[in-house]
Amino acid sequence: MKTKLTFLALLACFLMHAQYHDGTVFLKDSTELKGLIKVRPLGGIKFKSNRDDKPTAYDYNHITGFHTKGENYIYIKTSIDFPPRIVKEHITGKITLYSTEIYNPGHTIPAGYAGGGMTMGGGSATIYFLMVENKITRLGPKLKKKHFLFFKSCPILIDKINSKEIHRREVYDIVDFYNKKCPS
Repeated sequence: MKTKLTFLALLACFLMHAQYHDGTVFLKDSTELKGLIKVRPLGGIKFKSNRDDKPTAYDYNHITGFHTKGENYIYIKTSIDFPPRIVKEHITGKITLYSTEIYNPGHTIPAGYAGGGMTMGGGSATIYFLMVENKITRLGPKLKKKHFLFFKSCPILIDKINSKEIHRREVYDIVDFYNKKCPS
């Protein structure tokens, strides 16, 4: 019985992960495709016009982004050495905020002949990116002092960050405040 329940739980997780969601794909030639989208784990997406169609794979060579589950995703070039990556668009305005999730499985330290051991250093984090005047800057999981220059035209925001009224990890709130309450 325990084996059957474990199998059903694994099967349910697999099926939930493999589902397509309604969405719109934005091609590089400025056309849009409406249909079903599935994000591929190693980058890119699969697209079907309807449930019975065969999926078509798209990546940064073919599309600029997509919209699904009420969220916008676009490809941005975050490094000269790497291809563009999919990021979630959170806020648009004078400063645009993007993010991506990263996962680090950690390092396993073996514990002798019987196996076991211990895993250290694993976890996940949200990495933020800012677009200011069409230039992408990687922030990391929080705002650092060197990033204050993007917000220097808003001393009230800098004061709120320094007084810890708004914390540096609250990147969404910082960018939202700047776009709504600070002069251009």
